[in-house]
Amino acid sequence: MSGCEFPFSGPSTGQSIEQHIDSLLRAVRFLDLIKPFTPLVPEVAAPETKIPFSQKLMWTGVSQNPPARVASICYSLVRSLTQRMT
Repeated sequence: MSGCEFPFSGPSTGQSIEQHIDSLLRAVRFLDLIKPFTPLVPEVAAPETKIPFSQKLMWTGVSQNPPARVASICYSLVRSLTQRMT
């Protein structure tokens, strides 16, 4: 193997050349499996306006709570928004 050079880093400690090559081939196969589906994945457009940090924080908190808490928070948000409209 003196004339064979790999463009990737060498095997990690305790890993044989065969294991290293096998892991590289596994990574290539995975990417080859995913590639045909990339046109189907929609691109996310950049937001037109800057989202305030407080709103990002609120939605992060909403998404991290159990379902019952989420329902309670959504109800209170809708209620406060409808009160502001009237």
